[in-house]
Amino acid sequence: MFSVRQIAARQIFSRNISSISFGHKRKPTPSDLEKYDVVVVGANLGNVFASHLDAVVGEKNKIYVTYDNPVTAYSAERSLYEQGYITKFNYSAPTRQVISKNNGQSDYVGVDKFNPDANEVVLRNGRTIKYENLVIAMGQKENYQEIKGFDDAWSDVVHPFYTNADHPSWKTSVSKSYRVHLNFNGGNAFFYIPQGNFFGEIQDYNFLISKAVWDLQAKTGKISWDTSKLTVINPNKTFSKFFPKADEYLRSVCAEHNINVETDLRLLEIRKVFYH
Repeated sequence: MFSVRQIAARQIFSRNISSISFGHKRKPTPSDLEKYDVVVVGANLGNVFASHLDAVVGEKNKIYVTYDNPVTAYSAERSLYEQGYITKFNYSAPTRQVISKNNGQSDYVGVDKFNPDANEVVLRNGRTIKYENLVIAMGQKENYQEIKGFDDAWSDVVHPFYTNADHPSWKTSVSKSYRVHLNFNGGNAFFYIPQGNFFGEIQDYNFLISKAVWDLQAKTGKISWDTSKLTVINPNKTFSKFFPKADEYLRSVCAEHNINVETDLRLLEIRKVFYH
């Protein structure tokens, strides 16, 4: 099992080892140069690439990583965090902490404009950086604003609406994420899969964990499946467009565990007024 903390620890360890060779101490790449050999845009997959590239080329090339995501999370461990098996620190960390100090970095300032004809990028603070090589690995951005009422319901620490991230306004004492599986007392439960392309496909499908937990609660009499139902709303044609075996497995396991699946539906609005 891996975690962001372990990845960062390995990067720091390898950085310290590679920095010392026959009395020579490796100097970090400055973050204020006008030009770099390689500019990497993105701190998740981009940072993995930048760290491995640095391990190969060392001081021969100046590498710069630009990013604006405040937190880097190893989302495959999110379900363990939701169940209380690991702390938030075990699966996520401030992005700056996981950027190799051998590489220059933008300190949370993302790219505003690409100028490929001039081999340069313009950051959101107006700074222009030239490059010999450009690697774009930005990933996808959240679009919570597309669904009316989403942010209001998500940020509410009591309302039973959950997503695969902690709201940025929450204090560390907020325990809402731990309640996603444990606070269901029966009735209708819905799991919504976003429309179109999105990150977290399959690994953030935690409805099977919910069903397993609720099946145990049904055995103890806390809930009754005679009056309760779990429905997965999937506006896409499949659970996984490019992984047919995963789609086949999820369809069969939903049927096996009496999980209702509704297709061709789309979530448009969340109205908290229906919660009492």
